[in-house]
Amino acid sequence: MLNDLTKVLIRYLSEGEIVKLGDFGNFQITLTNEGAPTTEKFTTSLIKSNKIQFRPGADLCDMLKTVKYTKIQEITSLITPIYV
Repeated sequence: MLNDLTKVLIRYLSEGEIVKLGDFGNFQITLTNEGAPTTEKFTTSLIKSNKIQFRPGADLCDMLKTVKYTKIQEITSLITPIYV
C-alpha cells in the first residue's frame, strides 16, 4: 500500500500537482529561488532548492493543540531491539 502511495506521489508531484489525501492532509513541492525582476526574466536556473511539504489535515492539527508531553528518564529503556 505504501509503495503505491509513493508511486502516486511521485507521479503527481513531479507534474506540479498538490496531492490531497482527504482528511489526512496534502503533499506539495515547494521551491526556493533567487528573485527575478520580471516573470519573463525568470529561468529554472534561479531555482536553488526544492522539497516536499506535508500539510496535515484538521484532525492532526487539532491533536497538536491538546497533546500532552511528559519528560522521560531514559530513552534507551523504551527501545526494544528487533531481530530479523
